Amino acid sequence: MKKLIPIILALSLMFTFCACGSKAEAAYDKADPAAPAGKAGAEEKSIEEEWGDIGDQAEIKTEKGVSYIYVTLPEGFAGTDATQKDIDAKAGKAYTSGKLNKDGSVTLKMTKQQHQMMLDSYAATIEKDLLDMCDGTSYAISKITHNDKYTEFDVYLTTNQLGIGESVAAFSFYVYGMMYNTFSGHQGEKVTVNYYGANGNLISTSNSEDM
Repeated sequence: MKKLIPIILALSLMFTFCACGSKAEAAYDKADPAAPAGKAGAEEKSIEEEWGDIGDQAEIKTEKGVSYIYVTLPEGFAGTDATQKDIDAKAGKAYTSGKLNKDGSVTLKMTKQQHQMMLDSYAATIEKDLLDMCDGTSYAISKITHNDKYTEFDVYLTTNQLGIGESVAAFSFYVYGMMYNTFSGHQGEKVTVNYYGANGNLISTSNSEDM
């Protein structure tokens, strides 16, 4: 059977994006995570302009002139054995602080720089995995494109028939899209996967609501 991208690996990324490579670490070191956002006198930007497209599941609060975003990740994202001590131990560059809630969800407090680094790091991981899926060794896939929010994937096959491996791989796309949008505050976004044959014709369409 063709190799599938381990979904459990994707689910563990919440606590591994802090180790996202030397370039991301260096970029964060140069940034000032405590710098107040939008301080420009009469031209001060609104929170919406400063933070961009933040979904309903994310909350922005200003504390002592510094804006922080609070993102709550559902139960299971931190792992079933996660403790408050574990979350506190990982606080620092990846997020300012975190709270393990009674229902098992985790609320992370982040600066704009930390939040953007998290999204960029996970997006880079997705892009690498998508390239690996197109290398011809595991799937009959020649190209994968997607929208900016990772809610729609167009998968181009090297054959005109959708194989079992390629069909099951849709769950990996669902996980990528749902995790990215959970991190960005758009939890619950539907993820659609379109499969095209080598002749360019649409073979199949599925979405995360089918899970």
